[in-house]
Amino acid sequence: MAQLDIIGDEIVLTLDAVATVLSFRHEVHVKLSQVSQAQVLDGEATAALVDEVVFTPSYHIGGALPGVGAAGHIHIFTHQGNFFLDVRSGEPAVALSLTNGDYDQVVVRVDDPQAVATQVNQALATRH
Repeated sequence: MAQLDIIGDEIVLTLDAVATVLSFRHEVHVKLSQVSQAQVLDGEATAALVDEVVFTPSYHIGGALPGVGAAGHIHIFTHQGNFFLDVRSGEPAVALSLTNGDYDQVVVRVDDPQAVATQVNQALATRH
């Protein structure tokens, strides 16, 4: 699972060992100003996302296994978007929707997705 920290005007996601190996990254940095919202994806949504990554046209710098999970930078052609994923099929995750960044969405497993989404959304509200 990833650890999400808000440090100044930046969100720093520190990945666990497995996600680090699969994605070729230990940390993902996102400017808070690029985040439009954070929301929780339930297990059904993450399972659908993993299946979409595996079974639709996309390219990966990372790994994806059907019914298991996906980690890394993924471009899904049907969405015309770039994603950074660290998800397990059927497990809830937090999704950060981004603008003007390297990714359109960052979706990661964290210990408490609801608490993390609330933390990010509160940081966004105080920033304005």
